[in-house]
Amino acid sequence: MSVIIKGLEIENFRSCKNTKIILNNFSALIGYNNAGKSNIILAIKFLLEGLSAKSFNYYANANNCEEPIEVTALLTNIKDDLLNLLEEDHANKLRPFIHNEELKVKRTTFLDKNEKQKIVATLFDGKEWKSIPSGIEQSIIKIFPKFIHIEAMTDAHEDSTKNKSGTAISKLLELISLEIQEKYQQDFINSLESVSNLLSHDGINRIPALSKVDTGINEIINDFFPNISVKLHFPTPTIEDIFKSGTLKIFEDKHTERDFNNFGHGTQRSIQMALIRYLADLQQKNPSSRRSNTIICIDEPELYLHPTTIELVRDALMTLSNSGYQIVFSTHSASLLSSEHAINALQIYKSPELGTQARKPISEIIESLNTKYPSHFHEVFKLNNASQIFFSDEVLLVEGKTELRVLPNIYTKIHKRPFHLKKLSLVSADSKTSLLPIQKVLGALGIPSRILTDLDFIGNCKDWDLIDNSNAHYFEEFRSLVERNKDLPDLNICQDHVKDCSSLRQISAKKFKILAQLPEARPILKNIHNSLKVKGIYVWCTGDIEAIYGFNSKREHEWRRFNSALINNDSIEDLVSDYEHLRDAIEWIS
Repeated sequence: MSVIIKGLEIENFRSCKNTKIILNNFSALIGYNNAGKSNIILAIKFLLEGLSAKSFNYYANANNCEEPIEVTALLTNIKDDLLNLLEEDHANKLRPFIHNEELKVKRTTFLDKNEKQKIVATLFDGKEWKSIPSGIEQSIIKIFPKFIHIEAMTDAHEDSTKNKSGTAISKLLELISLEIQEKYQQDFINSLESVSNLLSHDGINRIPALSKVDTGINEIINDFFPNISVKLHFPTPTIEDIFKSGTLKIFEDKHTERDFNNFGHGTQRSIQMALIRYLADLQQKNPSSRRSNTIICIDEPELYLHPTTIELVRDALMTLSNSGYQIVFSTHSASLLSSEHAINALQIYKSPELGTQARKPISEIIESLNTKYPSHFHEVFKLNNASQIFFSDEVLLVEGKTELRVLPNIYTKIHKRPFHLKKLSLVSADSKTSLLPIQKVLGALGIPSRILTDLDFIGNCKDWDLIDNSNAHYFEEFRSLVERNKDLPDLNICQDHVKDCSSLRQISAKKFKILAQLPEARPILKNIHNSLKVKGIYVWCTGDIEAIYGFNSKREHEWRRFNSALINNDSIEDLVSDYEHLRDAIEWIS
C-alpha cells in the first residue's frame, strides 16, 4: 500500500486559519464557492514539494503576516521497503520519527528579523518537533507521495504545452509511460549511449567538429595557463529525464497541429481527464503492475464536461484510489457524489472567525450511523439530495414533494429575493417517519438542519422524545380533546389510538386535518406548534401545506398551475387560503 496523507493541519495559510482535515484514499472536498477548497490543495502542494521562498510568496499566502505558515501532515504506510530507498545512514536517522508506520512532518515558512522569508521542515519524534537531521531532507522527499495538481482551467494552456518536467501533464505522462520505460529500457540505454558517444567529452565516436572547437579554445587558454585545457561536454539525458519532460501535440482532423489555447475549455479539460481515465484503464487491465506512490489533486474535475463524462471520470478516480493512488479533489458536482461515494466527502465551509473548516468525514461515523439508521442514511445521500446538502449552510427537511415544488417560489414572492441565495437546501424525506432520523444523521455529520412537516407529525413526538416538561400538558390536552371527539362521524377513531400520547401516531393524516378544524383544537395545536418551533420543527397547524395554499391535490399539474399563478399575479394573498400561516412559515425559514 502506498504512502498517503492521513491527517492534515493548516495554520495561517490564506483562508485556513486553523484547519484540520482527515483524508482517505479518495477524498472529495465539497462546499460552496470561496470556502477554501483550493487552498487546502495548495497547502498539500507546499508541504510535499518543499517550494522555495522565491516560488512561495509568504506575503501573498499568510493570513496574518506576524505569524508563520505551518502545514502539518501525518503520513501513513511508511514501511521498511520504502526506507530502503534511502541511504542507510539517512534511513537510520529517520527511523526514530516513525511510529506504527506513521511519520508526522511539518513545513513552516516565516519572515526572519531581516524580513527575509525562510522555509524549514521538522519531524515529530512522539514528544516534540525536531529539525530534520542535516543533509537528509532531500532524501526524505523520496518517500513522500509524488504530487500532481490538475488546476482549474486558468493555467491549462501553459500546463499542457510546456516542454519541461514538473507540469501536471508531464507527470501524468510519466506515470502512463512507466511500463513502456521498463519494457524498452535496454533499447533506450543503447540509443542514448550512441548519442553520448557523439557528444560527451570522452565519447568514442565524438563529433570531430567538437574537437576542433576544443583545440581553438585551448590555444587561447594556453597563452595564459599552459597546463590547462578544456573539452566541450554535452550530457546525455537519462530515460527518466526524457519521460519527465513529456508533453502533448494536439491535432485536428489528424493532420492539422493547433495550439492548445485555440481549443475551448471543454476540449482542454477533456484532454486532461482523458489522461486520468487512461491511467486508470492501465491500472485496471494490469492490477499487478508497478504502482506509483502518488497523490493526485484536482480542482473541479467536472468543469466543462458532459454529465455522462463526469461519471466516467469519477469511476476512473475511484479505480486509481483502489490501486494505491491517493485522490483529493474539489467539486460542485453531485455526479461525483453518489451515495456510494459520499462517505468519503469532506464538507468545507468558512466562517469569519474560524476561516476555512472541514466537517468530519462521513466515513468516520458511518458505522454507527448505519447501525442506527441504515435506510435513512442511504436516503440522505441519494444523488438528488447530496448536491443540496453538501453545498448549503443549512438543510430544511420536508415531508413530501409539494414543498419542493412550491416553497422556493413562495419564498421568492414574499421576500422578493431568490430562495437559492439563502444557501438553504430543501430536501424531501418522503415520509414523516424519516424526518427525525435523517436530522440526527445530519447532526452527527455537523450539518445544521430544521424540519417543516405536516400536522400528523405530532403523533410521533412521544416516541421521538420531543415531549418534555415544557410542552407535555399541551399534548395531554390534545389527546383528551381527541378522545372526547373520537366518535364524530368524520373521525371514528379507535379507543386504542387515544389511550396515551404515544398511541396518537396511529391516527391518519386525513383525520388530523379534520381535528385541526375543531374550534377548541386550534389554541391547543397552536401551543404545540410553538413548543416544537423552538426545537427547530415547524408543524402546519391546519394539516399540511396543501391546506395552506388551498389545493387538495399533490400532483404535478396542480404545482405547475399554482407556480404559474404565483408568477403572473401581483399579490400572493389572493392565491392562498391562509396567507398569515404561510408567511409565518416563510419568516421561520428565513
